[in-house]
Amino acid sequence: MIQYAYVTDKGGRAVNEDAVAAVERDGAYGFIVCDGLGGHGSGDLASAGTVQRFRNVFARGIASGETALRTFFAEAQEGLLADQERMKARNRMKTTAAALVIGGGKVYIGHVGDSRVYGFAGGEAVLQTRDHSVPEALFRAGRIREEEIRFHPDRNKLLNVLGAGEGRFRFSMEEPRKLRQFQAFLLCSDGFWEYVDEKMMCLCLRGSRNASEWLDRMTSELVRAGRGHEMDNYSAVAVWNR
Repeated sequence: MIQYAYVTDKGGRAVNEDAVAAVERDGAYGFIVCDGLGGHGSGDLASAGTVQRFRNVFARGIASGETALRTFFAEAQEGLLADQERMKARNRMKTTAAALVIGGGKVYIGHVGDSRVYGFAGGEAVLQTRDHSVPEALFRAGRIREEEIRFHPDRNKLLNVLGAGEGRFRFSMEEPRKLRQFQAFLLCSDGFWEYVDEKMMCLCLRGSRNASEWLDRMTSELVRAGRGHEMDNYSAVAVWNR
């Protein structure tokens, strides 16, 4: 049985440029977290529009989870470029996206930017999408340690996002996996995983009885850890497979 809960908050910012959604259709589930890029302008419009396009694709009943995600990313990119042109906001309406589709006993994951999807089994994190960011590239090149990504000075420098110019946009797809391999999933923006590390995610998971309790525990830790700092918008979707 799939349970889920979600949160989105402006944190210490004046505007919440994050957007989330959870949708169901014919026994399938779709989840998405988007983080509009602050500093480019219209980030809230970019994330909200992208989430709506995810809803639209899911509502059409695309045949498979992989097809749904590939269709979504293509339509979201095309739609954002059209929005940029219409609003004279070329290169200013951009967003990350982390999406998860569950259907037919399988799990499908697609993402772009630095919003993440985690998968958990046995109380441990066994899957993590890799950011499209400068610090992630530095880590892969062996120039920094993985733990340095979280607070790296260039952490907000993204190499790929929805709304990037023609020819530069790329998204990543994970290999489809069997749902029964996982007990839970977490989709989250960088404002969430900045203050809730993988160890804390697992600790909160092991002490929780459902998706809502797990998300509440993590959010409480985030607020505690971020107190006194200039917190970013934060958003997450917790998915429970029990």
